[in-house]
Amino acid sequence: MHVKNEPPAALPKSTAALPAAQEGKSPAMRQLGRAAKTNSAVTLAIVGGLALVVLAVVVKRVADSSHAPSSLTTHATSVTSTAAAELPIQAPTPQPPPAPPPPQLHGLNERVQLGNFAYVVSAINGLTELATAFKVEKPEDGAMFIVVSYTIENLGNQTETVLADDFRLVDTQGRQFRPSSHANTALALQLKDTRKDLIVSELQPGIKHVMGTVFEVPLSVTKTGFKIVIPDKGFGSNKVELGMFTMADAKQ
Repeated sequence: MHVKNEPPAALPKSTAALPAAQEGKSPAMRQLGRAAKTNSAVTLAIVGGLALVVLAVVVKRVADSSHAPSSLTTHATSVTSTAAAELPIQAPTPQPPPAPPPPQLHGLNERVQLGNFAYVVSAINGLTELATAFKVEKPEDGAMFIVVSYTIENLGNQTETVLADDFRLVDTQGRQFRPSSHANTALALQLKDTRKDLIVSELQPGIKHVMGTVFEVPLSVTKTGFKIVIPDKGFGSNKVELGMFTMADAKQ
């Protein structure tokens, strides 16, 4: 009988070794092994968490740095706008217009021109009465007549019809006096060498006309001073002023 020599079947190493290894370790050693594995897992978890935190911080800083200029600009604009809104708005203080220069004052026997007319005021007389063939005209109590004698010349090339009594007398208080109607009527009846028109005057070109006009003013005006104002005979606002005159110029 032939017998074959065959090697015995080998047992699986894992199956055979595991019981042997486990059988060789005590319960304490097995507990330490499990604790080591647990500590390794915790350590890995902590390291991973820290890495995520660091990565999040880096990402946030990069994001903040990219938006920092816009944020600063917006904040500065907001602060500026708020400050501007809180400041009171002050309107510029209006400056008064410059005062016009005082008008030039002319004197007696001085030729002045206004438009198409030339004037020369030759005399200013203060009178307490105007005697005519019919009656004696006197000013009111505390008043005086001021007679202004002058010549007027039409410088144009045609006849001009103008108001006869358009002069004004202005005192130092700014009060204006018009010629006195009743005194001028008396003057027209009294004068011999002087022409006196009551309403209008017809002035021929190139001819000098000797004329006069009368004002009735308080006595105080002759002492404090007054001026004679000659207005433009057209529709303009120009004028010529003569003065200041006082009682020394107004002869009684």
